[in-house]
Amino acid sequence: MNKLSASFLAMMLLVVISACSGPETTPTPATPPSATTQTPPPATTPTSTTESATETQTTTQATTESTPSESSTPIVIADGTYTTKGNYRSPAQSEDVEFSFTIKANTVESVELTKGSTIPNSQKFQGLFMEGIKKEIIGKKLSEIGTFDRVNGSSLTPKGFNQAMTELKQKA
Repeated sequence: MNKLSASFLAMMLLVVISACSGPETTPTPATPPSATTQTPPPATTPTSTTESATETQTTTQATTESTPSESSTPIVIADGTYTTKGNYRSPAQSEDVEFSFTIKANTVESVELTKGSTIPNSQKFQGLFMEGIKKEIIGKKLSEIGTFDRVNGSSLTPKGFNQAMTELKQKA
């Protein structure tokens, strides 16, 4: 085998290894194992130059990365609708978000984004986040809900949501 062929094979091996090695995620008690997966986007998928490097839309499979709740003690809160706020920094600006949670028997019955961004790209990711987060928290007790790093392709909106969820739990 000549030097050029050996170099080519070594380079291809590095490409395969780097493509196969990625961060591993471990299912947590707060999220069913089927929902806690991390799927890297296909190498051939073009990305828009307006997307942030930290948020990319995954259209083939919704992903959720969460951390279990630190509290093992049940959170007791009166039935009702609660509005809480959070914020995060997007590439365009600081984003303030407001969520409305409907709670019954310490369980989340619904969640809505009542105040969001006016920036189209941020609105897109906030919408994706809301589609995914509803599947993750509706029907769960507050004490079962942890923090979220990435939901349905959104990695910044969860920061504001985590703040809002912390505020809700503090109202208990």
